[in-house]
Amino acid sequence: MVLSNKSRSPEFLAYGKGLTPPIPGGLRPGLIFFNDEGTENGVLVFMGGKDSIGNYNATGHLSFDQYNQNQVIYLQYSDTNGSQNTGLHIDDWQNLPDFWDWRTAYKKAQKLPEGKEKEALLKKLIEPKAGHRAYAQRVFIGKDNEKTVMVTLADRMGRPRLQMQVDSNGNAQLNFLDQKGKVTYRLPR
Repeated sequence: MVLSNKSRSPEFLAYGKGLTPPIPGGLRPGLIFFNDEGTENGVLVFMGGKDSIGNYNATGHLSFDQYNQNQVIYLQYSDTNGSQNTGLHIDDWQNLPDFWDWRTAYKKAQKLPEGKEKEALLKKLIEPKAGHRAYAQRVFIGKDNEKTVMVTLADRMGRPRLQMQVDSNGNAQLNFLDQKGKVTYRLPR
């Protein structure tokens, strides 16, 4: 475990070594947890502040990682100038043969210029086999920017299929969705 301020936070480590290409430190103040092999397997971090013109952002994040993969359960508070998203997230990671290589390729693809090549590469990385996403958010329990509280359950492709929500006026709703996100049944009707 490492406890540090932002400037002294360590780089991302796998098996006690930095990644190639490296993901630098100096980004995450808080606690970073490592397994017995020296690989990061969770964090508790807090960040926040204003820029020179008064815009602010704030984040609190507690996560637990799947062995040699990424986070599978996390609590997160995120606020950018009052635009908030807060909740419990449960993700489903497929056991990628080498998560660290996958992550490096994904980060590299994100930096490509916008266009069809970038879109195709990102799609292939996100869905390495037809019908099998590399990862998908399966559960969200929380609050969105419009102050609607919700429970969303998704299929293995990350598509919401069931939503229970109460909006900021106290109106409750239960939605059943098809694979394309269309509501097929709603309560109350």
